[in-house]
Amino acid sequence: MDSNQTNRVVLLPAGNTYYFFAVSIGNLENLRLKVEGIFKGSDNITEWERTSNGIVQHANLYIQNSSNIEITGAGMIDDLISLKCITAKTSKSTI
Repeated sequence: MDSNQTNRVVLLPAGNTYYFFAVSIGNLENLRLKVEGIFKGSDNITEWERTSNGIVQHANLYIQNSSNIEITGAGMIDDLISLKCITAKTSKSTI
């Protein structure tokens, strides 16, 4: 583990598919998600989080209250709904 708080990289290596489902994360700082493989949102739409009236509540990958978040790489993000980096405090999102 690298204790350097300015060099935080999460690597998804090439040659694999990484499935995610309703990921909601926040309060991150100085993080780079380097996607070299395929980062794929769940296609099981019956399990997506919804409001009481049945509307999909938010994206499969939701990043909030974070700063200096960067998403890079030669891979692919395959999300059936959307990818959102939303908050007044989020800065430097590269998608």
